[in-house]
Amino acid sequence: VSDNDYFNDFGSLGQESRSKINLRLVAGVSYKTDNWDYRVEAQDHQIIIDGLEKQYSVLPKVTANGHYRFYNNLVVNLNNQTARFDHDDSDLVTGDRHRVDYGISWDKRWSWGYFRPQFRLKHLAYNLDQQPSSNLSDVSALTVPVSSLDTSLFFERPASFFDGYTQTLEPRLYY
Repeated sequence: VSDNDYFNDFGSLGQESRSKINLRLVAGVSYKTDNWDYRVEAQDHQIIIDGLEKQYSVLPKVTANGHYRFYNNLVVNLNNQTARFDHDDSDLVTGDRHRVDYGISWDKRWSWGYFRPQFRLKHLAYNLDQQPSSNLSDVSALTVPVSSLDTSLFFERPASFFDGYTQTLEPRLYY
């Protein structure tokens, strides 16, 4: 936007538009194959309130997400992302973030319900630039296994109060 009063100049905009403090700027390119989605993007913010600190820029953010289905029920997800966080202020921490989220699940579906146990391995790592005023470690990482069970049943019957409608009850267990 051209100046910090850009949204206020319109006068009759809703509270949501008038209360914005920054605008997210994103540019990216994507490519998709049968099993993979690739994306490279840059992200920045334009501050539109006087006196606020500039936010971090993300340049580049590279994502590669894979999705495979075997034997109709076995699903493998391979999600990868790496991003570079930067800031104009040399006193703030900058660096790279690497995220991996791999999962395998058995996705069995019927007309009357579904059963979906899943196991995931999530890994997050930061490689921080040397910051003279920071007490942070240069490299930090965390790996966590995650398991879940998601199952549901579908009960349907004709609605007793309205002709032509269906009454549905779908109890679900997610742990």
